[in-house]
Parts: sequence; C-alpha cells; structure tokens
Amino acid sequence: MPVKHLMEKLKEDAYKDAIIHNGCSFSYADINRSIENWQEKLKTYGIAQGSVVAVTGDYSPEAISLIIALILEKCIIVPLTLLAQSHFSEYFQIAHVQYVI
Repeated sequence: MPVKHLMEKLKEDAYKDAIIHNGCSFSYADINRSIENWQEKLKTYGIAQGSVVAVTGDYSPEAISLIIALILEKCIIVPLTLLAQSHFSEYFQIAHVQYVI
C-alpha cells in the first residue's frame, strides 16, 4: 500500500480505532496528528530526505507515527527494539546511522 493511500485512509477513517497499546485506544486521527507532530520535529532536528535514522523503542503509536513520518520524508530507517540495545553501537556503525530517535 503506497504511503499516499495510507495517509488518505487515516483521514477517511479518522475516528475509528487504529491501535490499542497498553490498554489505550488510539484513533486514526490520533495517529495522523502524531505523524504531523513528528514531521515538525524532524524539521527541527534537521533530519532531511535520505538521512539514516535509527528508531529505538517499542511498537507504540508514537514509534509507528515516527516511522510513517520518516517514510514520508524518504529517510532510511533502522528500526530497533530495546531487546537489541547491547548491539546498538554495532548496528549504528553498520547502517551509518546519522540520527537516533
């Protein structure tokens, strides 16, 4: 599914539940707002198209929104869970990570 189509679906189904995380429900509108917030933060951080960005954390709505924002910015994403934390420096070096979020 192209990202453009995904973004259209987020708006069409704005008030439907998208994700349940830690017992809390997040609507597509919540996810869309979070994506927009991340897009602004990425600009503030100076993260531009083609940047290599490691996303560290769980599969939370924030992490999902960040990944979508990075896709929209056409960044290269290195998703890592905290279970791999002991190997982060190795992975960052292999992937030539420029930013860690």
